[in-house]
Amino acid sequence: DDDAVRFETIDDVHEMQRRMEGDPLEKDGGRVVLFRGSAAEGVPVMVIGEGPGKDEDEQGKPFVGKAGQLLDKIMEAAGLDVEK
Repeated sequence: DDDAVRFETIDDVHEMQRRMEGDPLEKDGGRVVLFRGSAAEGVPVMVIGEGPGKDEDEQGKPFVGKAGQLLDKIMEAAGLDVEK
């Protein structure tokens, strides 16, 4: 499709999301919550959440509330570095 938006890097995607205006969810939240850690391409696991909660919205990072803390423990027990 010639009208498709293409990005060279994941950082380009994140920059576009940070500048996005007119999102109908914007009135209920304060920040675009994208990632935490390195956000490097080729990471072994990607976790996608349903939507940011209060803690995530305040900090601008995903999975930082109680459920995220439990997820961190589970991932660490599986030998995964939660900051990568």
